[in-house]
Amino acid sequence: MMRRLLVLAIGVAVIAVASGCDDSSPSGPFKPRPTGRIYVPNQLDSTLYIYSAATLTREDSLFTVIAQPHFIQYSPDGKYFYLVGRVFAPELQLAKFDLVADTFIAATSAPFSLFSTAIQISPDGGTGYVCDFRTTGEAGRIYRFDLNTMTFQDSLILSGAGTHDLDISSDGRFLVYPNFLSDNVTVHYLDTDSTVFIDLGKPLTGQAEIGGFGVVLNSTDSLAYVACRLSKEIRVVDIAGRAVVDSFALPILGTTDKHGPALLVLTPDDQTLWFTTMAENKVIALEPASRRIVTFPVSKPRPFGIAIDDAGRFVYVAAVGMPGDRGRVYVFDAVNLRKTDSLDVGRNSYGIGWFPR
Repeated sequence: MMRRLLVLAIGVAVIAVASGCDDSSPSGPFKPRPTGRIYVPNQLDSTLYIYSAATLTREDSLFTVIAQPHFIQYSPDGKYFYLVGRVFAPELQLAKFDLVADTFIAATSAPFSLFSTAIQISPDGGTGYVCDFRTTGEAGRIYRFDLNTMTFQDSLILSGAGTHDLDISSDGRFLVYPNFLSDNVTVHYLDTDSTVFIDLGKPLTGQAEIGGFGVVLNSTDSLAYVACRLSKEIRVVDIAGRAVVDSFALPILGTTDKHGPALLVLTPDDQTLWFTTMAENKVIALEPASRRIVTFPVSKPRPFGIAIDDAGRFVYVAAVGMPGDRGRVYVFDAVNLRKTDSLDVGRNSYGIGWFPR
């Protein structure tokens, strides 16, 4: 029998609430300055804005080719970036760009219905895994693309229902993805083509009550942090033990599913988890070891996409705004836990990425 770990120390020891500063009065200047570039896909008008992280000035803008660009990911070799459109096939769903020249290369889609929302890439950069977020209740699949030829390959075994996000282990051995409508997490082992389902809670009632939405693996690929939108928690899954081993209740007042945590990043030292809460209009930092929580209200509605630099020094959040509005990007000092700057971007900016170039 698979070993199971002691489950669920619920709640936090300390909740520290930071009022933050409004957009016109950031707490900067801050040192050291951020480096690299910020990439912001704008879902409403199919554009991508590229900014200097140091100066927050726009350096380029691109037409994304695909409609409703929702998510951005970079190849491990730093040569390409990929955009995923929040659309149903057969519309073009996946676009490839040259990261050095910022130029379009190719676009493709699955040959059948797929509601794409995110992609992860194999360590060799040759394969992309795209999740299916259709919310009609049936189980979806993870779809595999050859990124060298930009062609659809096949689909993996059925996932749970409503898979919005996924992560891949650093060695490319497995994928992990939460399933919003079936209250479980799927671990698919690519080396053996085998699948494990881990329940996020018991007893399962047949109706989603936890709502796993976003996921991020820790640096050793041993734990997966899952943003649970319905239960307003972060749940921690032990990959080898195949069990939920901890849970963090969050200071969230809203009652809809969109008030719960959405997408996450983890600092490279595994010390601080950062995540967005869309309808709650907050960005939250959680230190799992101390169970300390710091909240940052933001004035632009619906913070959603989130990215972190390689050093874990700065966190970038894209707030969507109301339908038709311009979005706003917020910059956070991840070491000193403070909001430092912000800027207006394009319309309905759900995604965001950072790259060192």
